[in-house]
Amino acid sequence: MNLTHLHIRNYCGAREIDLALDTPVTLIAGRNGQGKSSIAEGIRHAMLGSAGRVALKKDFAALVSDGEKKGEVNVDSSTADGEAAWRVALPGGKQSGPDLGAALPFVLDPARFAAIDDNQRRTEVLDLAGIAMDAETVAAKLAQRGRAKAHIAALPLDRGLLGAARVALDKASEARGAWKAVTGEAYGSVKAESWQAPRPADRSSELLGMQVRMRELADAVDAAQRAVTVGEEQQRARREALASRAGLEGKAALFARAQDKLQHDEAELARCRQKLAEAEAAAGTKPREGLVHDLARSLALLLDILGSQAPRVASLDRYEAEHGPLATIDGAPATDPTAAAYIATFRQSVSLMETTVANSKRDRDGADAAARALDALGELPAAPTNDELAALRTQLAEAKAAKTAIDREAATIGDDARAARMADSKTADAARHHADVQAWEAIAADLAPDGIQSELLGAALAPLNERLAQHAADTGWPVVTVEHDMRILTGGRPYALLSESERWRCDAMLGEVIAHLSGLRILLLDRMDVLDLPARSQLLGWLGVLAEMAEIDSVILLGTLKALPARLPFGFTAHWVEGGRLAAAREEAKEAA
Repeated sequence: MNLTHLHIRNYCGAREIDLALDTPVTLIAGRNGQGKSSIAEGIRHAMLGSAGRVALKKDFAALVSDGEKKGEVNVDSSTADGEAAWRVALPGGKQSGPDLGAALPFVLDPARFAAIDDNQRRTEVLDLAGIAMDAETVAAKLAQRGRAKAHIAALPLDRGLLGAARVALDKASEARGAWKAVTGEAYGSVKAESWQAPRPADRSSELLGMQVRMRELADAVDAAQRAVTVGEEQQRARREALASRAGLEGKAALFARAQDKLQHDEAELARCRQKLAEAEAAAGTKPREGLVHDLARSLALLLDILGSQAPRVASLDRYEAEHGPLATIDGAPATDPTAAAYIATFRQSVSLMETTVANSKRDRDGADAAARALDALGELPAAPTNDELAALRTQLAEAKAAKTAIDREAATIGDDARAARMADSKTADAARHHADVQAWEAIAADLAPDGIQSELLGAALAPLNERLAQHAADTGWPVVTVEHDMRILTGGRPYALLSESERWRCDAMLGEVIAHLSGLRILLLDRMDVLDLPARSQLLGWLGVLAEMAEIDSVILLGTLKALPARLPFGFTAHWVEGGRLAAAREEAKEAA
């Protein structure tokens, strides 16, 4: 990218700067306090959106030159894709222009690279190399190292390598805990490598030979049980038959007695009925009280009044046939009152004897039925003796004991087989957890700074350090290197121990490498005056080589000088600043003389 034009008006000490940037290197020089640093800060403000001298946007008005109300900075450029421009207007601080990426701050202010922390520097180095330390890249690297897909998928790689490494270590710790839960022992990597659960001998093969005997004993128990059950049932049936026969014999023996009693009771019933009939005949049967009797007497009285003219009434005849002759008109009785007094007693005796006869018939019929049932019983059922049944029960007990013994032995063999399988399962689980521990620890090592990160950094640092070494050869300055731990060394010495001029040279070379690797190909170097004259000559010669080799597009170099150099390398244009403005060419020449 070529910076083509710079225009600054009323920005701090730079009151009016208008430059066409026609050559690869533009040198802007002047005495102290003439606005050179304001030019550099204005360019950064326009292209980065941040000011160097104030922290807050509300303070941007302080950046306007004294006595002025407004200021601005404009930077124009051209690229293969077209033209671009950056602008910042004061006092509001409104900034516009394209974003050129994370490398831009380091080419406009190379000292920033050494000022950031190691993690930021690592990120910038990877970005410069076009190496993404994103989740997809890290996952691919882990897969290349043979890590399991399931483990990779469980990592929060989007949180960064350190966060993912902590998760991997937590997973390894969980796997060690799982190993301890399975084994009941504290985890140790050497112990876990060959750990096996205690395991009883597996006698499963013996069960095959025992199965025939187990079936035979089961059949023997079933047969003995059936024999005992049948024997017990036969004995019960015989006992019931004997009890039934005895009962029937007892009932059948009562038949003659029951028959005699029935005959006696029937005769007594006939006698009672005869007594009742005689009493009823003597007493006119039933009592003459009630409506029927009253009506009969009234009808008889009416007929008596009518005399010969009275008709014969059939209903009155039926009444007298049932109840006897009516009393005379004067009320004299027509029946025996003594006989009437016994009618109720005789009727009660008839009822009682009827019940007795019925009961006697039932007893006689029951005895007769028992005799017939006894004739139908036939022979008693066969049944084993008590001794024979006891022998059957002994056989059953012996068969059960033998079956119990062999079942217990088979159960022991089965328990041992299950215990062996459980032991094998525990051994396999422990091995799996141990493998998990190793896998997660390996992944944690992969994600550590000296793992994948170091591998990627090695690829990123190689071109960076190679170009730094070339710059050291071109300038004669000590070699600058960026180490894997992100330390910056110059001639083997840490950056923090360098002098001001050593740091400036280190920053300049780092800035150019960043400009080159990022593709920006622009560089802003302020305060070149910290270098002594030999170092300045080396700087100018180095930048001239870069310009001549077309390895840099635009360099703006600023510094405090007594005068512009009389001779400049290829690709340079020099300008003198005085009072915040560019001096006329004739004045520059006069000053140089």
